[in-house]
Amino acid sequence: MRVGRIPIVAVVVVVAAACGGGSVPSAPAAQAPSLVECGTTGARECKDASDCGVQLHCTGGRCFANQPGCPCSGEGDCGANAHCARGNCYANQAGVPCTTTEECGPKAHCTAGDCYPNDTGSPCSEANECGPGSSCVSGKCN
Repeated sequence: MRVGRIPIVAVVVVVAAACGGGSVPSAPAAQAPSLVECGTTGARECKDASDCGVQLHCTGGRCFANQPGCPCSGEGDCGANAHCARGNCYANQAGVPCTTTEECGPKAHCTAGDCYPNDTGSPCSEANECGPGSSCVSGKCN
């Protein structure tokens, strides 16, 4: 009796899928900051911000709102209480990417590219970045 190729291939695929395909499990990925939804869709084409209107900017040839959750190209694209990091607007608060402490708002600081709250135990790198009445000791706010 001859066994066809299709049943054998199906068995191999099912066994491989059930066993994880022979791959080694990877470490969990770092949790990305959550983005709020952008208030605009980028439907309008543009060459620069003057093509877009008030409280809008031009990124990638499209108009987007100056607010968290929207794509951005640089400083000034995100409004007064947000900043542009990694191509998106983020609110100035703990839990988002940053390049300076000013991008983290009054209750957080920037360490290693992320905003951390000015709380005891938060990572830090400079003595004055942990907020009033606290300092950075051995890489942690106290």
